Amino acid sequence: MTDLLPRVSPPLVRRRSLILAVHIALIPLAYLTAFALRFDFRIPGSEFAHFRATVWYLVAIRLLVFHAFGLYRGYWKHVGLRDLLDLSAAVTLSSILIATALALLGLTRGMPRSVLPLDWVVMIFFSGGIRFAFSFTTPERGWMWSASRTTSPRRTVAPCTACPSWAAPTGCTIW
Repeated sequence: MTDLLPRVSPPLVRRRSLILAVHIALIPLAYLTAFALRFDFRIPGSEFAHFRATVWYLVAIRLLVFHAFGLYRGYWKHVGLRDLLDLSAAVTLSSILIATALALLGLTRGMPRSVLPLDWVVMIFFSGGIRFAFSFTTPERGWMWSASRTTSPRRTVAPCTACPSWAAPTGCTIW
């Protein structure tokens, strides 16, 4: 029976669990930030009640859509434009589903209309930002690890002797 289940390595399980935990934290944070931006960081009690009543629907729908779009696969250290497009599509679809679900449940009554578009922008910014920040701070790729850049496997080309040393540090012959 256990042969039918796919074998997943422990590092993969840890990585996916970490990505899931980050999303579980970022989704309500982005939604709260959208409310805060709408009310100039002074959320009235009645509006905070809207937040509390709707945040769980938002988290559930967004996590399901993120899973359907495969945002828990892949490595954050190899993030690129395609990942940002996938993230944008997932956030867009989840925002449409959230607006529809809240309208069908009658939870949009009295809720500011600008919160959901603000949440869309903030969620893309937060989730995309954390992915790109992680990508640029890893030793294999990041700008923060300047000491490792000289020993990186990508820099195996010998320095160009035709170019001044300050002009072509990567070894190109065309300055």
